[in-house]
Amino acid sequence: MVSAVIEDLPDNTHHRFTALLSYTTFPPTDFGDKDNYILSLWVIRDYVFLRLAEGYTQADFYHAFPKFYARYMEEIACETGGGYLPILEPISDTHL
Repeated sequence: MVSAVIEDLPDNTHHRFTALLSYTTFPPTDFGDKDNYILSLWVIRDYVFLRLAEGYTQADFYHAFPKFYARYMEEIACETGGGYLPILEPISDTHL
């Protein structure tokens, strides 16, 4: 099933790609299998769009992120040799 067609993206687009795949295309991941875990979490590059609460700044996010990372992501990163670096960029600075 084709749900969208994209052609002739401008040179300054924010979303460069050679292929787009839906997560529903992939079979469920066996998180007990370390190799699948690595492939499913640390190789795919995602863009996540956030709307920060009024008065909540990028500095607030960067200050809070290490605690979130330690609680939810650090153990996996240590086991897999992976990592995560959030980069906040105002939507007005992107070329969708």
